[in-house]
Amino acid sequence: YYSYRDFMDGEWVLAEKLPDNINSSFNEGSACLSPNGLTLYFTRCNDEETGFGDCDIYQATYDPTDDSWDDVHNLGAGINTSYWDSHPNISEDGNYLYFASNRAGGYGSTDIYVSEKDEEGNWSAARNLGPMVNTSQDEVTPFFHRIENTLYFSSSGQIQSLGGFDIFRA
Repeated sequence: YYSYRDFMDGEWVLAEKLPDNINSSFNEGSACLSPNGLTLYFTRCNDEETGFGDCDIYQATYDPTDDSWDDVHNLGAGINTSYWDSHPNISEDGNYLYFASNRAGGYGSTDIYVSEKDEEGNWSAARNLGPMVNTSQDEVTPFFHRIENTLYFSSSGQIQSLGGFDIFRA
């Protein structure tokens, strides 16, 4: 679903469902918009046709000429694995995609990864953000703040944790 604030009165309009090419019969969620509002990154789970694993990250492009979301596709093997890949967050310039995954080779149950877009628009193989961010437990929900140039994330394993998923920054 989506909603927006009416700039005339400042109120939020009634939420509307995104189209069926985004809201499929599978489980979608954890979405984020590019800063220009024209690209939607979201998670889709259990799609045996186009998915690589439990959950994958997809992209859709907004076409303002006909008010539609088109070109819905899986971001591919550079980002998605046979494991759980979710919680996408895109940088302001659209060139870095941060996300969480429980793929093999990480530091803990779920770690935060980043992928960079090249000049042709292809995503690089995701790389783990390393032990200063990731722990032996869970790190999820990355959010890159463009003004502060800071990555915020939730963690259950940081030393300073008060318990559960606390919010940290790097």
